[in-house]
Amino acid sequence: MSRHAPPIVLAAEEVTTLDAWARSRTLPARVVERARIVRLAADGVPSQDIAQRLGVSRPTVQLWRERFLYRQRAKAVSLIGTHPQWARVLVPLDLGLASLLVLRHLEKTIMTHTEFEVDFLHVVQGESRPLKRWRDIHKILGWREPVPLRVVASRGSVPATILHELRNGDFGTLVMGKRGLSRIKQFLLGSVSAAVLQQLTNQTLLLID
Repeated sequence: MSRHAPPIVLAAEEVTTLDAWARSRTLPARVVERARIVRLAADGVPSQDIAQRLGVSRPTVQLWRERFLYRQRAKAVSLIGTHPQWARVLVPLDLGLASLLVLRHLEKTIMTHTEFEVDFLHVVQGESRPLKRWRDIHKILGWREPVPLRVVASRGSVPATILHELRNGDFGTLVMGKRGLSRIKQFLLGSVSAAVLQQLTNQTLLLID
């Protein structure tokens, strides 16, 4: 990366979060390091100078700078796998705002092609009324025909449950959206999608930002 790297633009709350994490004595060292890299990059410090100041390699600085820029710009990110059942698609939904974004994307893409077999899944944690919320989502999206939602109980954690359903159902493609964390926290700490991604074998992943 040149000394004229693309600028990183942070929202006010992200600056506050990064500053606090960069000074933290309790967070994991890798998180503190990432926070410091992104914060310095946002201040316009060149990658080589950041590397020298923090005692890390320049490729490490470049990696986290590029990843953050990619997250800022991305809308749909794909990791293409080799699973033969690519047309069998599992779509885990938490039924929140992220789910609406995922469904809006799918109804203009995968759901317009009859060769895809799409299975919408909701993992129940504690008490909830997912089917009522699913009906509300139908109204919000203007769906006239009912679309099935499969509801399953959590098997210890949401990522573990999603992976179990993915493998047992022989799905070749997994579609997920952001869930539960702000952009900066997801980037530095990880997310449900990140936890699932680490355990994928040959499936295709489509992540909707």
